[in-house]
Amino acid sequence: MAGDRINLQDEIRNLLEELLDLEESSHLFVSLYLDTSVNAEGQRVHPIYLKQKASDLQHVIAAAKGEAGLREFRDNLLQIESFLAQSLEKTARGVAVFSSRGRGYFRALQLPVSVRNKIAASAAPNLDVLIEILQQNRHFCVVVFDQQSARIFSVYLTDIVRKRQLSNPALPARNLPGSSSKVRYERRTRDVVQHFLKDLAEEIENLMRTEKTQGLVLLGTQANIAELRKFLSAEIDKQLLLTQNPPAGTSDSQLLDSVLAEVQRRQQMLSRQTLEQLYDRLSHDYLSAAGLEATLFNLQQGKVHTLVLSSPFAQRGKKCPRCGSLFTLSSNECTYCRTPTVEVDLRNQMEKLAEHHGAKIEIIQEPSFLDHLDGVGVLLRF
Repeated sequence: MAGDRINLQDEIRNLLEELLDLEESSHLFVSLYLDTSVNAEGQRVHPIYLKQKASDLQHVIAAAKGEAGLREFRDNLLQIESFLAQSLEKTARGVAVFSSRGRGYFRALQLPVSVRNKIAASAAPNLDVLIEILQQNRHFCVVVFDQQSARIFSVYLTDIVRKRQLSNPALPARNLPGSSSKVRYERRTRDVVQHFLKDLAEEIENLMRTEKTQGLVLLGTQANIAELRKFLSAEIDKQLLLTQNPPAGTSDSQLLDSVLAEVQRRQQMLSRQTLEQLYDRLSHDYLSAAGLEATLFNLQQGKVHTLVLSSPFAQRGKKCPRCGSLFTLSSNECTYCRTPTVEVDLRNQMEKLAEHHGAKIEIIQEPSFLDHLDGVGVLLRF
């Protein structure tokens, strides 16, 4: 099970990279994201969403692509519905499916977390929800400890990937009365606790480096957390997401639920902070840009630290087939090499370019000022 979950993390990243590498074609590409969790009555309601949205989409495709496009969409839909009927696992709370019968392409990813419902049909896969999954669900380390024992969890999505336990059997027993024995006892206890916390820090660092976790949660008293952090390297300590002192007797599942909720809340807060930082930089004309043309220019120059996208952003644009440069729809010729451009899904191409340059991608779910600036902006490295 542990290996499966670690492989799932790699699978999501590998699938995203694979989809980003796909070029547009004349064949239709259907992307489907479904929340497959059960409701209060224990029923899955995703078939209702899929039936309604697929029906709405068929009218759009028929108007734009004609009978051939509608037939291709229905072929893809049949393949997707067959997968959902025959292969959807009972434990899956979310699923992402990418289908293009004309290209001989079909991928399905079952997830232990719910996802935002969405269906899209275009010349390229729709990736925004897949990027949200990577953005909002970290693989992190949770440590519950005191001076006598520790439990270390590697957590990805909603699952405990790996669990390790440490104990401190060397704590001395108080046996002799008198002030001198008390001083010796306290000194001995302090030394043993320090040694235990040092070993614990090494165990945390080994796990986080081996499993490439992206955050650390420490659960214990403030005093113990402060002592443990003295033994953590700067590289690991800067990944600290959260510290708490949970009530005694809290079960592992309750701890995990509490931690996941708090980490999610803080990640949403970080998204808002990114948006606020973009607004502040724009107002001071400092290492930032917004609007489609400015964003495209800076992406292609490799200057972008963070690409900020409004969730509804779905513009199409132009791409140079020779040098790969991106432009707005009005550009029929590449500015750099004078090659005629071709129409593309601009969002996918921008996300691909951002990934190529190692830039972060931040997707803003709520309405914001960015919606009035073409729905895109960037924080710049230089």
